[in-house]
Amino acid sequence: VAAHGRTRAQQYAPPADFDIIARVKAAVKIPVIGNGDVATPEAARRMREATGCDFVMIGRGALGHPWLFAQAEAILGGRPVPPAPSLEERMAVMLRHIRLMCDREGEYLGMRQARKHAAWYMRGLRGAAAFRDRAVHMEHYGDAERLAQRVLAECAGSGPASAPADA
Repeated sequence: VAAHGRTRAQQYAPPADFDIIARVKAAVKIPVIGNGDVATPEAARRMREATGCDFVMIGRGALGHPWLFAQAEAILGGRPVPPAPSLEERMAVMLRHIRLMCDREGEYLGMRQARKHAAWYMRGLRGAAAFRDRAVHMEHYGDAERLAQRVLAECAGSGPASAPADA
């Protein structure tokens, strides 16, 4: 059974209530999946420790941050957390993601869907607001390539690609 630490009416606030997930875990004899506010590997570990859940579900935290799954798996398995990808790798993942959307949906629909995803890949970058503004206006795959090139040019040397802030 999956248990989320918020009600539907609460939407995205307040923070997930780990106590309710722990109460569900204590009340049933089947595996429990904890869900809510897992945006970092450390948040996945905190949820597991605080609730005793058998599995951790990752949702919005992975948007623009798909390497979170491997990082969470490592920390939950007691292994070192792999580092976030370099900025170059991050932009390559974004472009692959967008290419797959275009291949599946066609460029017109794929690029419209890609706009929000590209914006999520910009989280935490210096100048992210301007990059997001460019992302939401993309119409062709070439626009995504130019955005990635601009990000690399403007953010080169500004440190590693950062993960979203811990939720």
